[in-house]
This record gives sequence, C-alpha cells and structure tokens, in this order.
Amino acid sequence: MNNKRQIVYFPYLCLRDTESLKIGRVEIWNFSKKKEGYISDVNLRQRIENILKMNKVGSQLIDDIGVVSIGDTNFRLFNEQEVEEINIARLILFISFLSQNNLNYRNLNIGHQMATSENFDFFIQNFHIDDDFFGESTGIIVKKIIGGYKIGQVEFQAPRFLPEPLSFSLDEDLIRQLLWAKNNKKRLFNKIIKSLEIFSEAYYNSPAVSHNARILLQTAAFEILLDLKNRKDFKDKIEKYCSCPNDKKYIYFFEAGSRKIKEGRTIKGIWADRFYTLRNYIIHGNVVKDDFFGFKKKQAHFYIAVLFFILCIKELINEAQKRKVFYDSIKWDKWRDLSQNVKQGFIYKKDLFRQSLTASRSGRKLLKYFKKSP
Repeated sequence: MNNKRQIVYFPYLCLRDTESLKIGRVEIWNFSKKKEGYISDVNLRQRIENILKMNKVGSQLIDDIGVVSIGDTNFRLFNEQEVEEINIARLILFISFLSQNNLNYRNLNIGHQMATSENFDFFIQNFHIDDDFFGESTGIIVKKIIGGYKIGQVEFQAPRFLPEPLSFSLDEDLIRQLLWAKNNKKRLFNKIIKSLEIFSEAYYNSPAVSHNARILLQTAAFEILLDLKNRKDFKDKIEKYCSCPNDKKYIYFFEAGSRKIKEGRTIKGIWADRFYTLRNYIIHGNVVKDDFFGFKKKQAHFYIAVLFFILCIKELINEAQKRKVFYDSIKWDKWRDLSQNVKQGFIYKKDLFRQSLTASRSGRKLLKYFKKSP
C-alpha cells in the first residue's frame, strides 16, 4: 500500500483565534485548535505536528498555522486542479485581508494589523507515514533538489521582514462577491484573479523587490483588471469607477513626448496620469528621481495604488451585479496625526451601513429613501 502523503499549509497566515475558514471547496483550518478533531489517527497527527514544528519565527514555534483540506482531511496528494483552487483561495484571502486591514494609512499603528504577500504563501510538503526523512525541490531558474532532511532536525525560518498581524479578519462581503463572480461572471472573475496574481507580486515585504518593479507590477495588474489600452484609458477608467459626483475638476498639464498638454481632470484622474507617467519613465529608461514615487509630495504612489485597485475590483462587481453592493469611496482630504500635524492625501472610506442594507430585499427598499451618496 502506498503510504506517501502530502500536507499543504500556510505557515505565516497568523490565524490567531480563527479556527477555520472556507473559500469554495478549500478549507483552511488552524492546526493548533482543530488537530484533534480533524486527525483521528494519533500517529498521523504526531507526524503532521512534527513537520509543522519545523517552521519558526526566530526561536519561536508558530502555533496558528493554517492547514489546507479539500473534502476529507486525509492528506492525500492534491492534483493540479486542486492546487490551482488553493492558489485562487490564496489570492482571495490576500485581497480580502488587505481590504479589511491595510487601507487606513492614517493610523500610525497600522503596521500591527497589516499583512503582506508573504503571509499568504502556501507550502507543499510530501512525506511518508513510516519514514522520518524527506527532501526539498526548490528554485525556478536553477532547480535544486536537496535530500537527507530529517523531520525534527531541520528548521524552516520565516523571513525577518515577515509581518505578524495581531488579529486575523477578512472583508467577508468581498469574499462572498468574488465567489458570486466565480459562479456567475467567469470572465470577470478570471480577470480579477489574473490581476491579483500580478498585484500580489508587488506586495511582498522583501527588500529584494525594487521600487521600480513594484510600480511596474501594479500598473500591469491595473492593465489586466481594467483592459487598459494606454494612459488616457487609465485616467478615464479611474475617473469612471472611482470618482464621486461632487469631485471637482482641476486644470493641470500632462506630458506627451516633449510637449505639455493642458486638460481638466479630477484629483483622481490627475493621480492616474502621474502614476502611469511614472510607469512610462521606468519602462523607457528615463531618469526617475526619488520624488517621482510620490504624488504631490503627500503620499507614495505605491500605497495610493492599493486603494484604487481594491475600489476598482469592487466597482467592477457593482457593474456586474447591475446594482450597488459596495458603497466604498476614495476621498482627497486632510487629517491630523498624533502630533497634530496636518496631513493630506487619499482616504479610503467604507459605507458599511448602506452595504449591510443591500444584503436584504427590505434593506434595498429602504435605500431608496436615502439620498444618493456624494
């Protein structure tokens, strides 16, 4: 009888008090909280525990690792389609976590709640029930196969730059709507997933990813998500999906080769122009000064792009639903920090009250009595 098994797990998800969650057929469950209920075989449970104990943050064991199941929790080898399902679940988790926790840059303590792409990486480990030895296959350009590892005698260290959010929470409305799109709007869903794959590559906390690479990856993700043709198309679509009725228009000049052309745009359209111009500078090998990575010397383009990317996903879902499901918005505004210094930039806002009303028919009727949100 073949005793080869496989475990797929998220070592850095930081599930905290979350016991399990399900995205489609993929269940991710907290090993430390559910192991006895999910693994009845004592020997198998101990083998899995010993494998997971090899993952550490510094000298500390990770006690809230997320283990993956599809159907029965029997640690069988997943096929190619199932691995792709896990990858899709990873991307949905990634964007729903960001939407819930990573958008309020005004909060100086936001670093304690944020996660980055590293937190959503999953690992596949094959093992045998009656053998303590295992190997590793790693590398993309140069493939390396390393054997002779022994369970319990090897440590897999988390990156030093790995965020460790103090709590785990998700934008559950976004998860529900993405799964709705998966079942009802396959082209839209596939486009969102493909753009998320690229966008997540920009969101690794690793210093190995350069500022230039992050900007190019983010703009590529927008190009996939919004079917972009050029910079003008980007400006038009950002204004289409992200502008509010009372947004003012300003006269500004944009670059067209060696010329400067005047046009009127909202502050969001102007940001889109500057962001895409930065992309063009990088692609064409132009000199990119440090201040080009910021907008109006107020906010970094990278962080602004996250706000607009998430809002565009939600607005595309609204468009597909042919009704308002999300009432999120982005506003250019001022605020004071803890030292009472005045700051200015884009702020992401969620209208959770209106959003909750759309969940029921009676709530949608009640919405008719409200004025349209500005």
